[in-house]
Amino acid sequence: FIKGVVRLLYCFPEISAMASKADSTGEVAERDLLPLDPQGQVDWNALGDTLTARILEEVSDANFEYRNGTGSVERNDSHSEWKYCFQENDVTVLQKRLKNSPLKGFLGYGIIDLPLDQIAKVVADLGCVYLWDMFTTDARYIRVISESETQKDFIAYRSIMATRCFFKVVRDMCYYARSKFLDDGRYVLTVMSVADPKCPLVPGLTRMKVTSQALQKN
Repeated sequence: FIKGVVRLLYCFPEISAMASKADSTGEVAERDLLPLDPQGQVDWNALGDTLTARILEEVSDANFEYRNGTGSVERNDSHSEWKYCFQENDVTVLQKRLKNSPLKGFLGYGIIDLPLDQIAKVVADLGCVYLWDMFTTDARYIRVISESETQKDFIAYRSIMATRCFFKVVRDMCYYARSKFLDDGRYVLTVMSVADPKCPLVPGLTRMKVTSQALQKN
């Protein structure tokens, strides 16, 4: 069994005050500046590489080390923009203000005492989402872009129900995800919102926009 350090980078999604509208064809306009290939199509491989590099850079910049057995982390570089936020249930959470944005980024450290491939299956398999996220009401693949033994790129849909001021609020999101085992033995799952004609806006629902979300495990 591998007792791996789990690092989660999550930037708060931008949530509009009102439900977004689809056009007359039911399709959603592409609002994200995505990399394109020579044929003018979205270069998903380039996007996945960029998102993976981003989380690895942020983890390196945070420069924290987990103290095994103590449930805390130790700072190695006081000049990092990542600052201690709080600790709960043996998970230490850091935060930083994102440049040129009203959003904050959060980085969590914790330990999951399970084999790495088993952890990867649970967090990347949409059929297992309900096991670790009780707020998810729907989770499904829109399409699988590519798949190999060490990497899977796909577009997915999820709806989430939360309670706010005693009222139940349902929001959804359409996102690109890459699940990848790196050559150095680490595993990374990266996510970013995208628009897809097979994932139209749902009347009455507010669509969340996840600017960057990633899970890295050693």
